[in-house]
Amino acid sequence: NNIKGKIFSVFSISAYVGYKGYPNLKIYMDGRQEQVYDLKTFDEGMFFLNWSGDYPQVIIDKYSPDIFLLENDWKVIYKFFENNPKYKLIYKDKIFSIYTKTQLAKFGYIKPEKDDKKMFREIFDTNIDFKKD
Repeated sequence: NNIKGKIFSVFSISAYVGYKGYPNLKIYMDGRQEQVYDLKTFDEGMFFLNWSGDYPQVIIDKYSPDIFLLENDWKVIYKFFENNPKYKLIYKDKIFSIYTKTQLAKFGYIKPEKDDKKMFREIFDTNIDFKKD
């Protein structure tokens, strides 16, 4: 679907999203949390997902992601998106939902194929060119 921009993804799949989405997606945080990011950055993400803490909207105000890839288990944060005309749901399945800023949403997104064999053949296909100087 050629989705590009800054993405906030749940921590559990963010490293994969960054890997598969490079260079089109700029990820909020990936799996290197303990080595690269400080605890404040991790906490900001958790406060946002739980819509709790002193300032849960810091993710939106400070980082302004274009895309949010969220697990459906984070029910509290969905209240924010459902009642906010600035964001539009563009995809939902049993596990994940994707929201974009309303002005970035387009019509005619192609739903992912449910072809496990194809997924495993292409799981390591990326835009990363390791041979490039």
